[in-house]
Amino acid sequence: MIRESVCCVLGAGYSCAAGLPVTAQLFEEDVYISSRAAQTRFERVWRDYDSWREENADRNVEEYLRDLYLGDRGALSPPFAWAAEIIGAVLSTPRTQDSALVNPRYAVRLTRPLRCAVHEDFWACILTCFDTVSVVTTNYDICVERCLRHRRMARSPMPGFFYGGLARPQTARGVALPWRTEGRMRVVALEGSVPLLKLHGSLNWVLQNGTIVLYQDTRAAFRRGGDAAIVPPIPEKTVPIWLRPVWAESERCLCSARYWIVCGYSLPSYDTAMYQMLSKAGKGGRKKVFILDPASRRLRERWKAVVRHGDIVCLSALPDGISELARQL
Repeated sequence: MIRESVCCVLGAGYSCAAGLPVTAQLFEEDVYISSRAAQTRFERVWRDYDSWREENADRNVEEYLRDLYLGDRGALSPPFAWAAEIIGAVLSTPRTQDSALVNPRYAVRLTRPLRCAVHEDFWACILTCFDTVSVVTTNYDICVERCLRHRRMARSPMPGFFYGGLARPQTARGVALPWRTEGRMRVVALEGSVPLLKLHGSLNWVLQNGTIVLYQDTRAAFRRGGDAAIVPPIPEKTVPIWLRPVWAESERCLCSARYWIVCGYSLPSYDTAMYQMLSKAGKGGRKKVFILDPASRRLRERWKAVVRHGDIVCLSALPDGISELARQL
């Protein structure tokens, strides 16, 4: 084990290994639709996106969202909130093992372990090699939570997580099965040792009177037009007040970590807030950065601009990058 700290920076490419769509697929994936009203809203957005794509074949989904957010689509375009609702619903729609549960609203839940061998191998490699681990992610989904678990389990090698940047102790609301009445697991405590910092919010968070309330599942993606506490993926992001402690703690973890493991995050040039934070954190001593991405070699210069005095190691994406990372460590 390396007696130093590591900070893992995770993007959509990490969750893609568990079957979730990347940003480019958000308006093309199957989605659970919870009501007729939601169906009407979704169809309106899909039609508008198809029309936009015919006119902008060389642009990406985030740029469509930006145009919608700024009102550049015209008076007849759907509200931006409807597009954000689709994103939350797509990422919360039960897939693979979760699709067998009765009610899709509550199927994706942090108390139900994610049986993804690729993710299990990824964390086994990291937890074996480092004694201090933190995680910074731009993802809204709860794949990390479900693999690390909400606490250390007797028969699991995972250490459990807690949400970095949020007040502790932390508890998540919900019950074992929300349509039953028994009190078992009505509230679970997040008692793990790995800080998980979610820079853009989470699909199991709800903002109530300026305070983040935690849920065991992603029900917030399907109710009241989607009221999960997330910052939708638009190119120019400003950090809302309720997320600033998460960003501050993320910068501290990145700054103090000697090693960064970047998985599935391409550091796009338009994500200026993320670029600035990483650049500041990159000045905190010499870093060694491992990039697990199908385009890792192309991304080398982009990361060199962030970590000017560090070492950049380019690896394959998941799952092949895990064995390559283990050999490097």
